[in-house]
Amino acid sequence: MSRKLVFVGPPGVGKTTLRKIFFEGEHSSHLLKYSLKPTYGQESIILNLNEDIGIFDLAGQENKKWLEGKGKKVFHDAENIIVVVEAKALFEDIYNFTNKIIKIREESYGFTYITLLVHKIDLLDKGELVIKRKKINESFKNESNLSVEFTSITRDYFLHTYSVFINILSAALSEFATLKKFDSNLLRTIIKVLSYFEDKNILSYNDLQEKSNLTNQKLNDIIDILKKHAHIEAYDGDGVNLLMITHEGKKNYKN
Repeated sequence: MSRKLVFVGPPGVGKTTLRKIFFEGEHSSHLLKYSLKPTYGQESIILNLNEDIGIFDLAGQENKKWLEGKGKKVFHDAENIIVVVEAKALFEDIYNFTNKIIKIREESYGFTYITLLVHKIDLLDKGELVIKRKKINESFKNESNLSVEFTSITRDYFLHTYSVFINILSAALSEFATLKKFDSNLLRTIIKVLSYFEDKNILSYNDLQEKSNLTNQKLNDIIDILKKHAHIEAYDGDGVNLLMITHEGKKNYKN
């Protein structure tokens, strides 16, 4: 699978409805009229748009597993975590749930983008929407790699919601989408790792780990990112795991 998008949110907020409309082509008027059965476990589909995109829809009834247990691994390597919350929910509940996702992202070294969808805004009157929009935007304005959208599948808001999902797909399909979304700390660490190739084009994995002082997991994550974008190559040299910086890596990261 080339790209990965993950839907997560409390039960009954409309995650599966959004998935079915914007990724499976179901008609919004039908889904507005008939409620869907709750999702159990995770449902996934594969879209083929020049490259495969996996769409994972996580059951809200099992959020304890996704957010606290081994199920957190479902977020690994995601291009975008799409957090869906209901507009009528208490601000504190929206804030706390979103922060749980932010913490999970930090555990995986923080390079996954988060799109917070404050959904079913048609259930709020205009005054309520203005207040909630201002409060939520203010709360997350300094959070790297996170955007907030206010959505609904009703007629008045459908085109805007459609454009939100077009942007999500476009970003996921962009060759350098993940690099553009890195926060500054991660980008500095990547540059630091590549700076160790200044004098030698080839380093062993052990040498690089010793120089960088990173954990195995963090160093492996960075190596995976750089290999994905053809900035380094890995090969075996007489049983030693060797890493070589490429011309592309030098061009993009070396001074």
